[in-house]
Amino acid sequence: MTEQLGLFESRRDLSPVELTREPLSVRESRRARYLTLRLLPPYTLELVVPRGTRAADVDAFVRDNRRWIEQARRELAECHPLHREGLPTSVHLPAIGRRWSIDYRHDPHAPLRCRALESVLEVWTPDANRRGADDALRGWLLDEADYHLVPWLKRESQVVGRRPGEMQVRVQRTRWGCC
Repeated sequence: MTEQLGLFESRRDLSPVELTREPLSVRESRRARYLTLRLLPPYTLELVVPRGTRAADVDAFVRDNRRWIEQARRELAECHPLHREGLPTSVHLPAIGRRWSIDYRHDPHAPLRCRALESVLEVWTPDANRRGADDALRGWLLDEADYHLVPWLKRESQVVGRRPGEMQVRVQRTRWGCC
């Protein structure tokens, strides 16, 4: 799809550094009705394209929204600095007042895992190329969210006088909560 749209072709107004990375993640959707740009922290700008959209329409949409894309890229770069391999170098959870620097370690005999120390989060991978580190980090973050958010939600539900039937912490793309 991206090749058809020509979104990754060289453009004169991009710096050489910007040319080495994908400007947008493109996702074709059967359900989408409109072209949509979404900011998906920590590192991705996503262009949602309804199925059957003409490449010329997509190119015009990207051109028309160029300022927004550049601003979103600047915000991502400021808020989420990239590690050279695309993996984060730190985790900051302001809701619980904690910050960890991330130390990636390789052990071919150890399972994929994360271990939180006082100010360092160790991510162990059996693969020297750190494959799976993002999955280990995501799993650790989900566990942290479950540990901190579920008790908080139980306390808050008592304040408002309503009990949730079920509480889950998941990786959401669209729906963040429901009643």
